[in-house]
Parts: sequence; structure tokens; C-alpha cells
Amino acid sequence: MSGEAAEAQTNSLAGENRLRDVAVTVLVPTRNEGDNINRLLSRLSAHFSETGRSYEVLFVDDSDDDTPDLVRAASAAGEPVRMIHRPAGRRDGGLAGALTLGMARAAGRAVIVMDGDLQHPPEVAEPMVAPLLDGPAQVTVGSRYAAGGSAEGLEYRWRHWASVGSRWLVQAMFRETRRSSDPGGGLFAIRPEVLDGAALAPEGYKMLVEILVRGKWEVLVDVPYRFETRQDGQTKSTLVEGWNMIKHLVGLWWSTRVGWGPQPPTPRVEGLEFLDRNEP
Repeated sequence: MSGEAAEAQTNSLAGENRLRDVAVTVLVPTRNEGDNINRLLSRLSAHFSETGRSYEVLFVDDSDDDTPDLVRAASAAGEPVRMIHRPAGRRDGGLAGALTLGMARAAGRAVIVMDGDLQHPPEVAEPMVAPLLDGPAQVTVGSRYAAGGSAEGLEYRWRHWASVGSRWLVQAMFRETRRSSDPGGGLFAIRPEVLDGAALAPEGYKMLVEILVRGKWEVLVDVPYRFETRQDGQTKSTLVEGWNMIKHLVGLWWSTRVGWGPQPPTPRVEGLEFLDRNEP
């Protein structure tokens, strides 16, 4: 083996070792959240400084505003951030497609998914990942409906009813989701091995349902949290997303109960920007 080849192999192995040393990947799907990026990173930094956990923040970004510029600036300043930016025309699968792409590239021994709008408080990260890293759980679910939780941050009355209705529908259709009081929520964490061999075919917002039904897990822990009121930006929940949710649930039911349904898409990476961490 030549000297250059040996050096390249050594650098590759060193990079893999650095990735294995990351305890937590905070996976954040973003769309036009430029007003919240710096506040999110500041609160995560303060939180993980207290817990002592090593972490990275992996943004999967579908923005048309200055969100990707802010993430690039944070990376240049030494923040432990990475980014996959999906420009218009490459946003396959919407939010769930973004999460599928991000989970495949997460480096942490635990992966927590949270929104970038601060309605999921960053300080809930430790209660979410501790049962995965220090205990027997393979999945933790941030619950607005468990004792001590709150859904007061839902802006409109119709969103409250939609949240309750979707929870009832999900639990009625899939017994696997009945172990959680909030299986339709967007705040959750997993050990990466939950997805080993799982053929995910998500659409829209209900990524957690897809994981609970198709993934391999035994122990689930609900973690109560307060769903905060949005301070900046606009909600991404719309009637169109509600219809996409229903189509996804029907397809998931047919696929897992009858044996045919949506097939996992082939991820497209052409035209995507991959921003890796600036290592010291």
C-alpha cells in the first residue's frame, strides 16, 4: 500500500472513530426557520454543556430563506453542526423524506428528532436520550398527553382537535402505537439499530408511526414535555398535510397488514448540499 493510500485509510478510520464518539445526534428538519437557528443552537449548547454528552446537530434543510447561510456560519464558527440542504425540486417525501435521509447519516448512538421552531424545548433532550444511552429503551417519545405534559402551544383550536383525532386514528389502526400516549407527535428519539433492516416508506408528518410499526424495538418510554407556543415563523401544519397523513396511514396499514402498499423510495442525492463538521 502506498504512503498516500495508507494516509487516506488512516484519515478515514479516524473520521469513523470520531463519528462513533458522538453520543447524541439532534436531527432537525428545517424549512424557513432562519429566525430560530441561532437561538436553537445556543440553547442546545447550554444544555449539553450541563449534561456532558457529546453531540452534533444535523439539519436537513428545505429552506428558501437564509437558514442554510446561518447553519454554514455556525459551522465555520466551530459549532458541532452538519447540514443536508435540499433545494427546490429535490425535496422528496417532504418532512418524512428529510428525516429518512437524516437518520441514514446520523452519527450518534442516540438520535433525537426535534423541530427547529423551539416548540420542542431543546432542554428535553437529556430526558429523551437518557433511557436510550443509560437504560433499556430503544425508543422514547416526547408526549404532550402524558402526566406532566402540555399541548397548550398548539395555536388554534382546530389544531387541538386535529391532534387528538390523529392520535385516536393512529392508535385504532396500529396496536404497536398504543404503547405511547402521543404516537403522532414529532418529538422522539431512537437507537439507530431500531431501523436495521426496516424498509421505511414515509410520507408527510407521521414519521414516528412509520418507525413504531416497521422498526425493531421492545421498550418504549414516554417523556412528558410542554409543547411551546411558536415565537417566530409560520406553522407547517395545513389541511394538505392532514390529507397526506391519512393517505400515509392507509398505505402503511395495507403494506403491513395485507402485504402490499407503498415501496420505500430510492433516495436521490444528486443536487443536494452536504455540509460536514469542521473538526478542530
